[in-house]
Amino acid sequence: MKSTWKKLSLFLLLGNLFIACVPVDSRPTDLEKLNEEESSEVDTKKTYPSVSCNSRGNISNNQNAFEVKTGIDEIEKGKFYVTYSVLGQKMSDNSLRAVETANTYVIKGLTLENKTKVFIYGTGYGDPGGDITQFRNGVNDSLTPTSELISNVDNIIQECMGIRKNETEIEYFSPHNHIDHFNPEFFEEIVNIGYSVESMKLFSHINDFPLITGYNNKPGVGAWVSDIFNTIQSIGSVNDSCNTEVMTFESVIGQWSVRSYPGHTPGTLNLILNSKYHLTGSPIMCEPYEGSENFLHVHSAVLKGVTTPKVILNNVRTSGFTERDHDHDH
Repeated sequence: MKSTWKKLSLFLLLGNLFIACVPVDSRPTDLEKLNEEESSEVDTKKTYPSVSCNSRGNISNNQNAFEVKTGIDEIEKGKFYVTYSVLGQKMSDNSLRAVETANTYVIKGLTLENKTKVFIYGTGYGDPGGDITQFRNGVNDSLTPTSELISNVDNIIQECMGIRKNETEIEYFSPHNHIDHFNPEFFEEIVNIGYSVESMKLFSHINDFPLITGYNNKPGVGAWVSDIFNTIQSIGSVNDSCNTEVMTFESVIGQWSVRSYPGHTPGTLNLILNSKYHLTGSPIMCEPYEGSENFLHVHSAVLKGVTTPKVILNNVRTSGFTERDHDHDH
């Protein structure tokens, strides 16, 4: 009997020693388990199928001098991307031919207190049959549903940059406030798939503010959901001249300067990263413009190494961009 008790006591002693040796962090409490399960449900739920982080594709029926692109372009891995919305032009047989893109740039910002900034520049054309169709009187229509474009943006943020939805703070800079670059449908879809409107900030130059609701002169065009509309903030001043810095922001690839480039619209904004990148909100630039190794435009496929923008010199245009010239109202 004594021998049995000795064996039992030794077994219990060894068991306690084993438990004591297990690190506390490896034995989660019930509350921690519940939180982990809830977090897993939120973070692993994908709204859309994953897309490659470098999945640019061609549209075969494009007949212009430049290539219309779809999908995602990786500019700097894990840090800087662009995705495309495609515009169609109505032909004589009422079919739509792809004629150009409106580009959405996504830049990874810094992380502070478990929140990571994501900066976006450009919204695309919106849904087929939506705002752009009415604004263009039926001559043009979007070929890229907003849900498809936001699928790409969501993939860039979560898969390519590794940021969870609930840890993302979106800040948007409007290239200019025409409907293909400041489209309400874009932001509605972002919020619909789970990004926080409370953490969102939309920036527009004060001189383009009249264009935000100006599209309501045509019924149904440019209508904003109030919660999203209330996130819009004006930056700059009414007297800003060409190449005036109105704001800066920090990203993982450096500090960007937000500059006023009036001309295409009174409140056109360009984003500049030192001499490396110059994101242009207009096909035609005022002077003096800031030089760069790479001018990346809000229309047409991104081509790195384009070192000269299209500019106005005494009201005479000089060539520069190798993509198609955009003379119409973008």
